[in-house]
Amino acid sequence: MIEDIVAFIRKGVIPNYRMILFSENLYISFAITVFFIYQPMKDLFQPYKIGSVVEFASQYNLVTLGFLITALTLVIGIPSREFISFLSEKRDNGRVPYKDLVFVFSWTIFVHLIAFLICLIISTTFSEEFSFIYGGAIDGAMLFSWGYIFIQIYSGIQLLSVIFATIFVASLYAQHLAKLENS
Repeated sequence: MIEDIVAFIRKGVIPNYRMILFSENLYISFAITVFFIYQPMKDLFQPYKIGSVVEFASQYNLVTLGFLITALTLVIGIPSREFISFLSEKRDNGRVPYKDLVFVFSWTIFVHLIAFLICLIISTTFSEEFSFIYGGAIDGAMLFSWGYIFIQIYSGIQLLSVIFATIFVASLYAQHLAKLENS
């Protein structure tokens, strides 16, 4: 398994690091995390306790992992050979859309898996009363929880990207099938 993770990072993440680091998903997630931590209206909200957040997030991550793995299987298995050939043609920007699509699905699965593993670490390490909100002192636990908030928000935004990509590819595939029927 470790070899598979290293291979995914070497063959998938490293060649696509620009797609990850320069995506609006990363920046939006960071901005939401900062707002969440330094809420200007803290008095209006009850403090977020880690126990209830992690319980919900664990369930969300597991359900989403099931959805993503199923969706990736469908993206790989359903399209016709002609459609995959069309999506596999290199574009003017040097990218291959089908390869990018499979990477986005794989990356989103990876991020959700990391988020779930962090849920497990938090649920066994932190007190259920630990609060995510900045209270004046920054320690390792607070930084770790902020990282968790970030990865959870990022994974959710990545899921939205996958949903939009799936809708886009499905509409392209429907157009492709209609074109084949009219030929």
